[in-house]
Amino acid sequence: MEMRTEWIAYVRAHATDVWSQEAQERAVRAIIPSEAHVVVISDCGKAVSRADRPALRELLDRVNEGSVAGLAVYDLSRLSRSLRTLSSLLTCIRERGIELRVVTMPGASSPSFEDMLTRFAEFDAQFRSIAAHTARLRRRNA
Repeated sequence: MEMRTEWIAYVRAHATDVWSQEAQERAVRAIIPSEAHVVVISDCGKAVSRADRPALRELLDRVNEGSVAGLAVYDLSRLSRSLRTLSSLLTCIRERGIELRVVTMPGASSPSFEDMLTRFAEFDAQFRSIAAHTARLRRRNA
């Protein structure tokens, strides 16, 4: 069995971000093992909030190929601002045995953190469902 050594440095920034692409990449590279082969995947300059971003698709393709040993990001919000999407991404990463390192959250790869995030995502989905139902009732009764 071939040992996985590829680490993905996922960088996502746009003009209004406090942390530039270069600053994020430097910080992310600093937490990746020195012997790793680093592939930088960047969504910089694109103000896209959807989960179908080209760079995110490239990241998922590499993860599914099985060559990725680790993923490093500056902040979890760089992967997704949606709790549901983030929870799904973290589950996918964990199921494939990929190590996650986050500059701003050193404990982000622990199972208890992922469990907490999953619970928040479930709460978020329930809240959105209730809010949508309430809005429909208000429109109907208006």
